[in-house]
Amino acid sequence: MGHPVDMAGARGWFLGLVVLALMAARAGAHQMVENALEVVIERGKISIEARVAMEQVLAVEAGEGNKAPMGKWQELAEKHEAYVLGHLKVGVDGEAVAGKGVGKTALRIGKGGDFSRAIYALEYELKKPPGVVRIDQDMLREKSEWACGCVVRIRQGDQSAWQMGLLSGGKYLEFECDWSGAQEG
Repeated sequence: MGHPVDMAGARGWFLGLVVLALMAARAGAHQMVENALEVVIERGKISIEARVAMEQVLAVEAGEGNKAPMGKWQELAEKHEAYVLGHLKVGVDGEAVAGKGVGKTALRIGKGGDFSRAIYALEYELKKPPGVVRIDQDMLREKSEWACGCVVRIRQGDQSAWQMGLLSGGKYLEFECDWSGAQEG
């Protein structure tokens, strides 16, 4: 037969371990922002629709407390476009390609402000059809308490099938283009 167990003492140890585990998890926790990128690669340009969480816009643009009244969100989102362009890196065949905003920044406001997004139409002009397109991002890297991930849908313009990927800080996606069946246009 086994030894008797002091249940009160065991509960105390268990509770202590749970509290320590919760404290450790909280200490290492980051606020996570999830963005979405829809990338279409053409012979002469790359178009990206970037749907950026308002939490990110506010964390970067609103200053202390990461809060701003909803009435200022459009202004902050428009200002944030430059940040997105500076932190979303596109390369073609080993060379960096500069992007620009094309069109007005749109807002999609969720119920009560939750799940709201700033939507950016970005374009990267190309001198020739790309062979390999590389995309990476370092959004929110300067904010140690934040982390950013992007769900990516990517395809070549003359193809209907999308490929999917997850782009997190320090990682990149590469897409190999095949223009052999594409018509000049």
